[in-house]
Amino acid sequence: MHPSASDGRLLDAFVRHACPPMIDEPHRLGLIWAPKSASAITALWFFAATRRIDAARATDSWPHDERIRQFQDDGGFHAHARVLGRSDFRWVRVIRDPYRRAVSMYRHALNYGNLDQRIGAFLGRPHQPGNGFSFMEMLGYIADEDPQRLDPHFAPQWHPAEGLVTVDRVINADREDIVEALTALEETYGLARTDLGSLAARNSQLVDHVAKIDRHIPDAHVRAFPRTGHLGGWPDFASFINPDSAAMVERIHRIDFDAYGAYL
Repeated sequence: MHPSASDGRLLDAFVRHACPPMIDEPHRLGLIWAPKSASAITALWFFAATRRIDAARATDSWPHDERIRQFQDDGGFHAHARVLGRSDFRWVRVIRDPYRRAVSMYRHALNYGNLDQRIGAFLGRPHQPGNGFSFMEMLGYIADEDPQRLDPHFAPQWHPAEGLVTVDRVINADREDIVEALTALEETYGLARTDLGSLAARNSQLVDHVAKIDRHIPDAHVRAFPRTGHLGGWPDFASFINPDSAAMVERIHRIDFDAYGAYL
């Protein structure tokens, strides 16, 4: 049995976490998400399917800006507190294959530079603007870092809320067509029809966010790619994952392999 809504652990798990779930009370729907796990298109679907945004805003704005506006404020905190004890809530969890997500994490780190200083300190070399680091160097930093200090883009997907609610549907975006899987839930849960594929295609920010894969590079996992220039062409997944890098991913994201093994 899950703890009652008054249990402080629930509020901590849902709200204090860096990525609190998205909830819609009228539709009795909750979405547990993680960065680098198809989170942008999933957020876009959630807002459209629950009619929390209109079509114009859905195609014109970055979905996470809308998520922050709607769910990371005081109102969001109280909304979470109201739904925690409800057994009629439907919870959806969208995940990615941890190996593929790790490659996406690396591309994110190079594009946005949010690990530059920390990886430089970890490697014991001064950070030079424009210089990069290898996939294995990034994984080494993550393995060495205190999990509580990690940017959520590089932390495990597993959310403590998953131990406290019953998840109705787990979607692995690397094994299922994410558009088809989310669209199917619209009829199952009585949600608004979104035409998600068309909606996502019209959101220019979402389209630009997807990697353009154009080549294979042997031993890419140990090559230090430069920090900029990867919103265009990008090596394929197989360029980065070999026995050594796979073992590192399994080490740092063991909780995800344990939690989602049936879906990987």
